[in-house]
Amino acid sequence: MTREDIAKFAGLCEDFNPLHHDEDYARTTRFGSIIAAGPHIMSLFTSMVATHFSEITPMVGVDFSFSFLSAIRAGDTLRMHWTVSALTPSEKMKGTLAQLEGEVRNAKGIAIKGKGLVLLMDKL
Repeated sequence: MTREDIAKFAGLCEDFNPLHHDEDYARTTRFGSIIAAGPHIMSLFTSMVATHFSEITPMVGVDFSFSFLSAIRAGDTLRMHWTVSALTPSEKMKGTLAQLEGEVRNAKGIAIKGKGLVLLMDKL
């Protein structure tokens, strides 16, 4: 996660919080340096799900939630992991609902926990 990536994503989202752009300001905060915007990490994390499942079968995301346990800083190396915790056929939705649990880790441990629900289908 580079400082440039953080500033670029935040700018594209029109998130001009100085925590994502101004190193001098960020140094004076509890974080001590530039941190990534929440939507930045969430988009990387959820795109893993879409990329993985769409290579196997048509799918759509139904629900995602996240708990932010610590900040992601410029320079952090991230490890992201999702696990399918349940598969439930759904006649109403014409597919199978996959429940997911995941986490984003940096050098300090778990930074973000996530839960997801995706619909896997034969066709869209």
